[in-house]
This record gives sequence, structure tokens and C-alpha cells, in this order.
Amino acid sequence: MTNEVKVLVFEDQEKDLQILKETLLLQNMEIVGVASSLQEGIALLDRVDFDIALLDIFVEGEPKGIAFANEIGSDKPFIFITSSLEASIFKSAKNTNPHNYLIKPYNPLELLFAIELAIEKTAAQEGAFSQKIPVHYNEAIFVKKNKALIKINRKDIYAISVDGQYCNLKTDEETFLLHTSLTQLMKEFPENQFIRVHRNMIVSLEKIKMVYPEDNLILLTNGEKVILSRKYKATFLKNYRIFR
Repeated sequence: MTNEVKVLVFEDQEKDLQILKETLLLQNMEIVGVASSLQEGIALLDRVDFDIALLDIFVEGEPKGIAFANEIGSDKPFIFITSSLEASIFKSAKNTNPHNYLIKPYNPLELLFAIELAIEKTAAQEGAFSQKIPVHYNEAIFVKKNKALIKINRKDIYAISVDGQYCNLKTDEETFLLHTSLTQLMKEFPENQFIRVHRNMIVSLEKIKMVYPEDNLILLTNGEKVILSRKYKATFLKNYRIFR
């Protein structure tokens, strides 16, 4: 299953919150939690799974966004969105190591680019989206499609196959064209989760339903049949015990 980027919002101004909701909706991003006070924000950290947080600095008339950023720490990326131009506030906010600092009113594309850069930086893959290659982030990858960032959980990937100079990543719902080589992708995917079946394809071990060694075939759980080459069959049979 592919997922939208999950966003946590810290904002107490209804007008600004509505603008933010409309902007994120256009970019196929999902707001999974909204906090309008520090207490609410801290409570959400324990209950909500999110990919990135967008924080207004002044909430309830005080710079509580900075305090909330300290609560998030380095666990998840966060971006400040504020109308404050005070140098002292910027200095205090900077000390929390935000991934960006936007001034209201912001351009929707400016926000999207800031989110992209934050995810790239967290995954230590700067420039990945501009090169149209996936960003690996915990147990998922982010793929840029048009203007949207698509989150794909590794467990939902069936196979990755070579398509010329690029690769096709297949999920149950969709196929994505990745601008990178299969060799490079294999370095990023755990060997205990994916296996090479022939020179131009790797498949998820979780998605293998049946193996026909004599026919050099693998049947995936989505019904697709893929070739298991002689070269890689030996490695497969060696690494995975077969009961007869």
C-alpha cells in the first residue's frame, strides 16, 4: 500500500491552519494531528505516527513552538512556519536544529520544497528527489511522482525490475519508475527481505507464494510468475531450507 506523507501540525490560528490544510491537500499530504497548545502537542507525540512536523513558533501568544521542537528533538524532521521576523526568535529557533524556517505568507511550492529537503536530509540522501531517485527512510521509501511525495512501505513492494537505464518498482496498487540502477537499489534494501531471482529483478521474500525449482519459476502472492534463473537458483536453495 502506498501512503501519503504524514504531517503533524502545531498551529493555533484557524485561518493559517486552513491555508496549511489546503496546501498539503494539493500536495497529497495527510495531516495526522493538529495541536493548538504545548500540552496537546506533547500528547500527540505519544499517539501519532508522523513523517514530518510543521510548527508555528508563536502559539497562545508565546514562542511555544520552540519548546515543542525541543520535545520532538532529533526523532523526526520539523520545519518552523512563522510570521515572526525577530532576530532573537530566529536564533532560539535555530538552536533546535530545524530542517527549515519559513516566513508567512509562504508559497505552496516553497513549503513542498522545504518538506522534500527535510526528508532528504533526515535520510542523508540530499538531492535525491531532484534526481528522481527514491529516498530511504526507516521501513519505507519516498518516491516523487509529479509534485507529490509518495510513501511506500517496504513490506508492500513485490518486485523491482530493470527497465532500460531505470527500474520499475511494483506494489499491489501501482508501478513506479525509478531513475536509478538495480545494483544501487540492492545496496539499500535488506538482503533478508529481498532476493535476486535473475539479472534484471529482485523480489520480496514475503511476496513469494510458491517456488517451482524444476521449472525455474517463482509464483508471487499477486499471481505474477517470475523466472528464477539457474545462476540465482543455487543461491536461493542454499540460503533457504527446502523440506521435501
